[in-house]
Amino acid sequence: MEQVREDVAAVGMPDEGMRGTSADEKKLRASLDGQLHAKLALALTMAAENPTLGCGERADDSQELVQVASRVIRSISITPEAATRVANRVATGCVVALRARCGLRWLLAAMIRLAQHAETHPALLRAGVVVAVVASWAPGAEQPGVGEELPLFGFDSTPRTARLDMVGYILLSFLSESEAAAHTVSLV
Repeated sequence: MEQVREDVAAVGMPDEGMRGTSADEKKLRASLDGQLHAKLALALTMAAENPTLGCGERADDSQELVQVASRVIRSISITPEAATRVANRVATGCVVALRARCGLRWLLAAMIRLAQHAETHPALLRAGVVVAVVASWAPGAEQPGVGEELPLFGFDSTPRTARLDMVGYILLSFLSESEAAAHTVSLV
């Protein structure tokens, strides 16, 4: 999985998921690869569903696997068509990992990348993304990650932070653009 991530990364750019590099062709080819999509979905669900791996503090390998898979998803979802193909295969895995709170930093970034394209909304909504985000960050939720800060670095490389729960709400705001999820506006 790490090798795939390196293959589709935009080397030398501030963000490995950027377009406009020699990696674009590899990104688009990877977005067509159903076997890769199945591996990504498996990586997302494996740690969350296998109680011997879990996603607690001692499960660094599980967290890393979800993060690497999420980075690949984010990198290869560079067009609406590519994002739709990917979302149709990995949306359920994304929700499983979200509910287990695995690899949240990159997972949420990947889910936001998918949700930026309205064409992916049906797959994300069928997978239960709205309910999972709301359940994860409901007021008073006694779960790790609520209010946790996510380091963000802009193109100027100036460190900033954003709360993970706020990043989840950004995801909801993209989904709220879909008629089928208009109710998410009230949740944001």
